Amino acid sequence: PSFTGETLADPIEAARLALEQSIAPLVAKYGRAIAVGHSMGAALLSRAAADHPEWFTGLILEDPAWLTPEQAARYRANGPAEAKRIGDMVGRERETIDTIDTIDTINVDYPLWPRTELAGWLQAKLNVDLDFVATGAVGYTEPWQTWLGDLTVPTLVLSSDGDDTLLN
Repeated sequence: PSFTGETLADPIEAARLALEQSIAPLVAKYGRAIAVGHSMGAALLSRAAADHPEWFTGLILEDPAWLTPEQAARYRANGPAEAKRIGDMVGRERETIDTIDTIDTINVDYPLWPRTELAGWLQAKLNVDLDFVATGAVGYTEPWQTWLGDLTVPTLVLSSDGDDTLLN
């Protein structure tokens, strides 16, 4: 969804509702799902599965953005700068982006990422709502530990062990 006005007041809730509105008709038509989510998507998906276990047969969550209050505060504080960085990187006329130069820039920022994955990352940045990014919201304000026990769907969580891991 596009985030403006009321949805920017609680963008994670707006994203959760949009996700649920997307999943419900698919489950109604095709049946229960195995779902995969990454980062904020994994956090949203885990909450949706906790609230609607009847929709899922399993989850795969990669680096879910289950944040500590300190991590959430850092993301919120950095939101405007991150939106500016992405906006500067992709340019105002997103259709005329120099893909090769931008991928080279991304490769400098993330030298360990396989070059084959950078185009997908860039495509996501081209489609991101910068107003949403500026909020710095990437996870729930309610501590995830308070509701994760409600998750009854079989779930595989994949997380790194680096200094910047979100799941401690």
